[in-house]
Amino acid sequence: MAREAIEVERYVVRLTGDERAHLEAMLRKGSHRAKTLIKARILLKADVSEVGEGLSDGEIIEQLETLPPDSVQ
Repeated sequence: MAREAIEVERYVVRLTGDERAHLEAMLRKGSHRAKTLIKARILLKADVSEVGEGLSDGEIIEQLETLPPDSVQ
């Protein structure tokens, strides 16, 4: 079954070096809830700063195999 294109709103995320370091440390430690770690991954992938990946919402959804919040029931 072919996947439908999912349209979601785009928010611009620009993380500072300290913010990126904090999120990366959270992921390395892995001692947070899974939901929190997924959000950290999303922020890092959405980051449009010089060191960020700047991925679109659709690319992040595909890479992390997540669904947009409004599609979860």
